[in-house]
Amino acid sequence: MNRRLLAVLSPLAVLLVLGACSPAGGSLASDPDCPAGTTDCNGSCVVTDFDPLHCGACGSACDSDKVCAAGVCSSGCPSGTFACSGSCVDTANNPLHCGTCDTVCAAGEVCSSGQCASSCGGGTTECGELCIDSNIDPANCGACGTKCAAGEVCSAGSCGLECVGGPTKCGDLCVNTDLDPAHCGQCDTACAMGEVCSAGSCGIECLGGSTKCGNFCVDTNNDPANCGTCSNACASGEVCSSGSCGIACLGGSTKCGNFCVDTNNDPSNCGTCSNTCASGEVCSSGSCLLQCPAGQTNCSGTCTNTDYDPNNCGSCANVCTGACTAGTCGSGWQFVGVGNSTYAGTVSSTPIGTLPLGATKVAFGVWAAESEDYNVTGDQGNYTMTLGAASCTRSDAPWSSVEGECIVVLNTAVDFLYDNNYPNSTISECDISFTASSGVIAFADTSSSEDCGYAVYAYVP
Repeated sequence: MNRRLLAVLSPLAVLLVLGACSPAGGSLASDPDCPAGTTDCNGSCVVTDFDPLHCGACGSACDSDKVCAAGVCSSGCPSGTFACSGSCVDTANNPLHCGTCDTVCAAGEVCSSGQCASSCGGGTTECGELCIDSNIDPANCGACGTKCAAGEVCSAGSCGLECVGGPTKCGDLCVNTDLDPAHCGQCDTACAMGEVCSAGSCGIECLGGSTKCGNFCVDTNNDPANCGTCSNACASGEVCSSGSCGIACLGGSTKCGNFCVDTNNDPSNCGTCSNTCASGEVCSSGSCLLQCPAGQTNCSGTCTNTDYDPNNCGSCANVCTGACTAGTCGSGWQFVGVGNSTYAGTVSSTPIGTLPLGATKVAFGVWAAESEDYNVTGDQGNYTMTLGAASCTRSDAPWSSVEGECIVVLNTAVDFLYDNNYPNSTISECDISFTASSGVIAFADTSSSEDCGYAVYAYVP
């Protein structure tokens, strides 16, 4: 029998499979050719979550004024999908409804980030006519054509009984309940039309520095489908780093597949790429652990300092619109980031982070001879910065390094550079800069014989 299966995936969840459906009341037959997550309805592979002719079960058809959403006939589609011919579809990667319901991609084209193209971008893989995420697709798990068995999920590109690396098992899928509008906060909670899911809650705007792109909250600094701005998809083989597409990761992050990640605290790539922490474990300092080190809290598999983290301020998922200080949202000093270089060679300008919106001051801590590590015990790493209204002090390293500076810049409207020409500079090879027009903070190591460590805070009134 000739079948054409369109399994449409978003980065967060499977949204639609369209097949040639049998008449209502068709018989059920076991078909080993149907991918995981689909049902054989009289010889056609369909997803009963979204098929209006087989909604929830084979032969259960929705009325003409209803759509099929999550296996239930309803009057509207969940956030992140659109009603096209009675089905809720993701127009970002459906070749029959690419960008809009009426746009059909030509033969040989794929739908990538809502546009018909000759190849897939944005970190997805081309499998037949489809752009899919092989990390989570149970029909193409790890590679095209690799199907998970019944009851299994696809997690981090491998079939198994549980989700690993932080996501939650919802039915046959591993999803991020912090961001998935179809499973927001918990598996059975779908956001209403027009709403987004941010920090596990439905709302009309994104929190914690993320950007609203369509119906999703994304980090445009590292999202290859929305790099720097919404819908700017990186080409195949490229990654998104600091908001720009390229072939290498910046700022101390590591290229794992199509993404730039921090292997110090990424439970899907802990210590090295593809090293996923087991369910219940966290990633801390590049190792999978059953609990976080002293002073840090386990938030969805990541160890963080809730005293300073604006995405987990005081407790997990408590998102601040401004600064997080001593576990309370409001005005104050906000952690921006750290950077490292090693004595192995010089390092050109490398971004650490971007100044938060509304910040009026920025504090730089610079150490020579030792490297800064955010995930080691201490204030924000191996070192402590004590921040005042117009000045700051920094501790010596545990190894009693005496070379270092702590500087508060009071005017964020002008560029700033700390190097060996800075007044009373005690370090000649560790440079750090701030560009007012972009808000980007970067470091450079001009020595081939010293480690340099950097830590940055910003003040949000």
